[in-house]
Amino acid sequence: MNEQQTTEAPRKRAVPTRAILLLVLVGALIAFGFLNATPVRVRPFGYAPLYLVLIAPLLAGVVLGWVIRARIGSRRRRSKSSGGGEGNAA
Repeated sequence: MNEQQTTEAPRKRAVPTRAILLLVLVGALIAFGFLNATPVRVRPFGYAPLYLVLIAPLLAGVVLGWVIRARIGSRRRRSKSSGGGEGNAA
């Protein structure tokens, strides 16, 4: 059994699934941008490409969700470190 281990070629590392998914996502976003480059009217601002009109609220929502989650997490850590006096408010 020990001889088999020494005669085998070293295994190559497989490409992580995350990397493949990331490449597929980036490719899809690039295709989305090219397919939705038509300018549309945004009332108070003028004209903008459709992909920006669709992606801007998505990014704003992601940032807002990240900020809210960070605040809730810091509030929970603070209440645990102070002894958890009045219970869980969240």
